[in-house]
Amino acid sequence: MNAEHRSHFIELVNRRQEIEPLIEEYGSGSPVVTIVACMHGNELVGINILESLKGIESTTGTLRLVVANPNAVRVNKRFVDHDLNKSFPGSESGDVEDQLAYKLKEKLSDTDVLIDLHTTTAATPAFIIARNIDEDARALITASGIERIVVKPKPGKTALIDWVANGIGIELGQHGSKEARRAAAPEQSGQKFSLK
Repeated sequence: MNAEHRSHFIELVNRRQEIEPLIEEYGSGSPVVTIVACMHGNELVGINILESLKGIESTTGTLRLVVANPNAVRVNKRFVDHDLNKSFPGSESGDVEDQLAYKLKEKLSDTDVLIDLHTTTAATPAFIIARNIDEDARALITASGIERIVVKPKPGKTALIDWVANGIGIELGQHGSKEARRAAAPEQSGQKFSLK
């Protein structure tokens, strides 16, 4: 990534060497809304969304921004040892992704709503991955403005969205595509938010 495209989060990732997810919080109290980017280290478009949200002022609730796999981001690879998105619940003493999964599960356990951002190898418009379509999921899906939904019942609790009360995945489009970049176009920061 060249200097003109560096971001706050990329700078922080490049300074760190430990096996630890990068987590920033804005606001306090409930509800806790978590936005996760870079579960896969080569899916960098989610960092644009984190950038657009950093420093946002909260009137109520907590916004948590997460770079899930900074070790893979640093080397611009999907993963270091194996797919983090299939590594949950993880292990405190395992390989890189096992440790990250364990730490993410622990640190995000109080999350009320989690949105896990991805891009894909397929040429596809943005779509949501949900485990079910209950009232909470329906509200989250409606708020996203994304029309395409894939319901994929819980296969075995191996993904982060399986370990939170209300989680969805969002595939923003194909890696590097205009559609994915447009879906993640940063908005003006300095906004206020209220989470309900």
